[in-house]
Amino acid sequence: MKKMEIDPKSINKVVISHIHGDHLEGGELYGPPKEQSLIINSKKGLIIITGCAHPGIVNIIKKQKKFSRKEISIWF
Repeated sequence: MKKMEIDPKSINKVVISHIHGDHLEGGELYGPPKEQSLIINSKKGLIIITGCAHPGIVNIIKKQKKFSRKEISIWF
């Protein structure tokens, strides 16, 4: 943050997506990993922020559609 000249006091929200063993000391994942995604309803549409997306982005989007009737646009 110092190199990028970001003042920590300017941050008003922090989102911690998840803790997976494969991100800590290179551990293996067992079973289908649980995943959390943050869905933001913006003026331009829904925004989906994922962690590492182990289940796959398409599956995350399909799951989102079960919770919301709003359509999302996808950009790559």
